[in-house]
Amino acid sequence: MELNCRYKKPLNSTEGKITIKAKEISLRRNISEINVQIFDAKNNLCSEANGKFYVFSEEESKNKYRFPGKDKF
Repeated sequence: MELNCRYKKPLNSTEGKITIKAKEISLRRNISEINVQIFDAKNNLCSEANGKFYVFSEEESKNKYRFPGKDKF
């Protein structure tokens, strides 16, 4: 539905562990707003994104969109 990304600094994946943090900001009816942050090995914030996504029930996801079930991930 919506995704806004802000790239703060380059991220080199060969410099060590990358950390990704995500949290749900709000859930209204079946619209979930999520914030995601990506940090480099020195814990510097490299990228941040906010998105709004439509949430389906597991049953609807399986029937309409061939969702294999959470155990497949």
